[in-house]
Amino acid sequence: IVDINKGQRSKTISKREQSIDKKFVGRNDNAVQIAFTFYVIAIAAKLARVDANSPAGIESEVDSFKEIFSIPASELDKVDEFYKEAVKDGVHATHYAKQLVNLFPNNRLLLEELVDDLLVFADADSSMTSGKVKFMKEVVLALNFNERFFGRVLRKHIIVSNPNPFILL
Repeated sequence: IVDINKGQRSKTISKREQSIDKKFVGRNDNAVQIAFTFYVIAIAAKLARVDANSPAGIESEVDSFKEIFSIPASELDKVDEFYKEAVKDGVHATHYAKQLVNLFPNNRLLLEELVDDLLVFADADSSMTSGKVKFMKEVVLALNFNERFFGRVLRKHIIVSNPNPFILL
């Protein structure tokens, strides 16, 4: 993963957001959809790279992303491009999560479904690790959910062997 200094990171964020705004002026619904898609791709790309040491597995990650998230056939090439760009952009996923909250401040259901989908994606190519759990917790908190919500949704995705029946109750 390429490290980018904080000044470059801010420049990258501003450039991307201005680009989205300029391309879709006057087409607000389309702009929101494009922004949503980009932010989700960026979060997923960063999630997949949490435990990855080499970008060699990016193609497999993109394929898993396409299987889990519904992508129109006409947009598949853009997904590849956005995904690969997000892997190396140096912007933390919590920034993108906060942008999603800004886009959909009153649509908690959509954001809850996104968390579920991201957890499925986290486990798609390799097992859930403590690094992925930590990453997802940061994203979930950035989406303005609390730790209790995170614990509940995480339990839906992790099978615990020999669970303590008293804790379950």
